[in-house]
Amino acid sequence: MKAAAGSALESADRVRKIAMQHGLSPEQVLVGGFPGMRDMSDVLIEWAAPLLEPLKDASMQGFQNAVSLASFIWNAASRPERTAPEVAAAIVQRLREIDASLGDGLLPMIEQLVTGRRRDYATDPRRIWKAEVLERGSVRWVDVVPAAPRSTREGAARSS
Repeated sequence: MKAAAGSALESADRVRKIAMQHGLSPEQVLVGGFPGMRDMSDVLIEWAAPLLEPLKDASMQGFQNAVSLASFIWNAASRPERTAPEVAAAIVQRLREIDASLGDGLLPMIEQLVTGRRRDYATDPRRIWKAEVLERGSVRWVDVVPAAPRSTREGAARSS
């Protein structure tokens, strides 16, 4: 019994560390379904269409990179302490640190996505824990694992 409890604590600690690496706070939990809300994969694809649509025929890695960028923008935009232009500029700066060829051309699109996230999805408390592009034959889809503040998740569960 003690070994199982220790193993569970180690697993929880590992999940907490991974969550923090992905910009999630320890008070957030992974959620499968969220009562009353659309599937997070559908929301991500709809919201990030300006970024994803032109790349739908890109290589698997290219499309995965775009989905990862969209996930990063979604999470960054959910933090209200900065304006949309400030968030977009910070994201572009971070991208330049990764690859100097990425630059100002993305700034207007990122700013548009941040603004759209805050306007159209302001009440959506979810963050994106993981977004993965999967492919079978000629069919691709995006699988998203969302996370949400624990208090939001519990409140939603009680109200359904």
